[in-house]
Amino acid sequence: KETTGSIKDIIPYKYCTIFLKDNGKLRPAYETSHLNGKLLPNIKGFIEKSMDTLETKSAGNREFYLENVKSILEDMSISLMLSIPIIEEDSAIGSIILLTTLTSVSSVSIENVEMAADELSGYLKMQRLTSEKEEFANTLLAMNQISTVLNSTSNEDEMLEKAVKSTINSLGFEMGCIYLNDDKEELTLRVHRNLPEGLKNMCMAGMFKDLFSKTLEKQNLVYVTS
Repeated sequence: KETTGSIKDIIPYKYCTIFLKDNGKLRPAYETSHLNGKLLPNIKGFIEKSMDTLETKSAGNREFYLENVKSILEDMSISLMLSIPIIEEDSAIGSIILLTTLTSVSSVSIENVEMAADELSGYLKMQRLTSEKEEFANTLLAMNQISTVLNSTSNEDEMLEKAVKSTINSLGFEMGCIYLNDDKEELTLRVHRNLPEGLKNMCMAGMFKDLFSKTLEKQNLVYVTS
């Protein structure tokens, strides 16, 4: 929000959206107006061209992308659209889209907005590194607590129950389950905690076996996000 505020002092815009790349897909991370991401399908190519070349791109009146946007927003006062890439090292992690009633902007103004985009990139990087550090610390804590559980009892069922409870609490999750290979080398649900009835039935029916098999194969964490 602070970034878009400072940008507006440089280039007075009517609409502004910050798009970020998440798992290879663009998503609106911040919008000054309630656009609900409806612009993305119509300007995706425009944004990607800016991100691929690591250069600010513009579209003016009678140009394809801008005319589409004006039609969607039902706002004929917009005369210029800019895409400023958010660059981290040698690639773009997103883009700032500006829609303004100005017909042109100076190269100095564009350079100043690009500097603001660089500052935003630095902030996002620090935010990501902090999150990764906290996640690593929580993982170490969970591993330590699981180690304590393993040494506290010899009863397998009790051990598994305590392990899933400890892991959920340490990582801040709401639910969890443990699958183990049975005598036939097939994954079987052994314990679960706080699973909704529908999800529990899906687990018991083996709907996630492929996912868990992938985790075992890679010997690493596999994240599934919505």
